[in-house]
Amino acid sequence: MLTTEFTVGRPVWVDVGSNDFAASAGFYRSVFGWEHEPLPPEAGGYGFFKKDGKTVAAMGPSMGAAPSWGLYFMTDDAEAAAAAVRDAGGTVREEPMRVFDMGSLAAFADPSGAGFSVWQPGTVKGLDALGDPGALCWTELSTANRDRDKDFYRSLFGWTYFDYPMPDGDGVYTAASTGGENDTHSGLFQPDGTGADVPGQPSGWTVYFATADCDATAEAISSGGGTLLMKPATMEGAGRIALAADPQGAVFAIMANEPTG
Repeated sequence: MLTTEFTVGRPVWVDVGSNDFAASAGFYRSVFGWEHEPLPPEAGGYGFFKKDGKTVAAMGPSMGAAPSWGLYFMTDDAEAAAAAVRDAGGTVREEPMRVFDMGSLAAFADPSGAGFSVWQPGTVKGLDALGDPGALCWTELSTANRDRDKDFYRSLFGWTYFDYPMPDGDGVYTAASTGGENDTHSGLFQPDGTGADVPGQPSGWTVYFATADCDATAEAISSGGGTLLMKPATMEGAGRIALAADPQGAVFAIMANEPTG
């Protein structure tokens, strides 16, 4: 469960890279009811997405990369996090940098190549809403080596883990926590169902946004020009989920805690 009671190692921010701000703003408005709020020009085009007056995500230029969603975990020391990433076998993609008085960020990749970032809060602690409809509710790592990545994130953030059998009986789903089993915030799974290294298997983080009705939101995604990569399906123990890409190709997921339809 995601909440705005931020502690080290928990998801605190998400943003999407875009090549067309107007088109992206229109798409996410039609899907989630978000309103785009640009920051001053010195922010380089970065801006916030608001829902009911609360910041629920952000958007910035894709800077020549393929548009994608980025995920940030809280740290209390971005410099120390960068050193810990190197020590644990990860890669520092962007060295720690200050963002005005808002805080500091750094971008990394884990040993399997999945990109993620950290945020050291200043005046901006994190998103204003988490878990509500239209807000971030879960994050998930698809990995080429689950056991190795469990060790990596444990060393970086102090995560503890809880393993559950997959509904189809093929492997396990791992939930990560900075508290106990009732306070999990992220999932890790290996598509082939093993914990051993799988050369060539892509790794990456997916962000999930909550919705009151997965099927209706999936329809809005299609109507808005997005692509359903996985149609709504009920997942035992989770709810009803779907996987999608926005019109520029940025991948995200939606989740209704209770099955609908």
